[in-house]
Formats: sequence, structure tokens, C-alpha cells
Amino acid sequence: MRCILSFCIAVGLGWSGLSAQQNAPELSADEPLEFDAENNRLTARGNALLEHSNFRVEGDKIVFDQD
Repeated sequence: MRCILSFCIAVGLGWSGLSAQQNAPELSADEPLEFDAENNRLTARGNALLEHSNFRVEGDKIVFDQD
């Protein structure tokens, strides 16, 4: 089962010019996504994938730090 989270992380990744009509970045992984509220981090493990338009990052683990 693949876990997928689509949400607007545009500002944190420097995509502040996105309009509401554009697709939000999508973060997915084989394992459940983890959110660390204390450190404001989102972690994807197991075939992690972050996609937006022509931008794609793949890895065993992706950590998105919102600070």
C-alpha cells in the first residue's frame, strides 16, 4: 500500500508563485508518512517520491523541514 499526501508545501519549497489552479506538490512513500510537530518535519520512507510539474525527487527517505 502506497501512502500519498498532496498538499501545498509550495511556500516552504520556494514555490510561492503557485496559483490555486496549479497542482500542489505530491509526497508519497511505501510506509506511512510521519509528521514531527515538535520539529515541524514531514518524513517519507520507503521509495519516497516528491513530485511537482517537471520537478521530481526520489529516495529511500525524504525529510521536508518546514523551518
